[in-house]
Amino acid sequence: MENPNIDSTSVVDGDGLFIQRIRELLNYCPTTGLFTWKVRRGGLKAGSRAGYRNSEGYLRISIDGVRHFAHRLAYAIYHSVMPPRGVQVDHIDGDRANNRIENLRLATHAENCWNRQNLGKLNSSGSTGVSWCIRTQKWRAQIVVNVRYIHIGYFTNKQDAIAARRIAEAKHFGEFAPTRNHWPSIQRDLFADITHE
Repeated sequence: MENPNIDSTSVVDGDGLFIQRIRELLNYCPTTGLFTWKVRRGGLKAGSRAGYRNSEGYLRISIDGVRHFAHRLAYAIYHSVMPPRGVQVDHIDGDRANNRIENLRLATHAENCWNRQNLGKLNSSGSTGVSWCIRTQKWRAQIVVNVRYIHIGYFTNKQDAIAARRIAEAKHFGEFAPTRNHWPSIQRDLFADITHE
């Protein structure tokens, strides 16, 4: 399904031809984010789910022998234009397989990184930007903004360090701060107070 507010006949040449090809082959449901084949593809019947989940958790779909990220195809089908070169399609909730149109937005590489949900391999606190400092015997909170480390503070309590980090995320990353759905209610309330001042 495409955006009803866009006249698909106005899409021409280059990317427009590719979008037409996508629409010949695939159905996309913007409310579920699912793709199905319109035509038989190899061993798959028309109506079968399209794509596979790669090792990084993204849905990939092969079209004419070329693998494409499903979230970029979803954006193209719905908006009748390919995302601009150098611009990424970000999953707002951090779920790389959630390709509902309301969960996708354009982002710079930096903005997309701000919204990362996964922790580094060496993370021991369970929260990005919070680590135990052996020297001070306290939890340290920090954030990276524009390739610059910003020290937020040292905290006796790990939860205080996590809360301080999340406040800094709201301040520096705005709408691209990691999703707040998993936060305890006190931290959600604190975030709401900060963003509505």
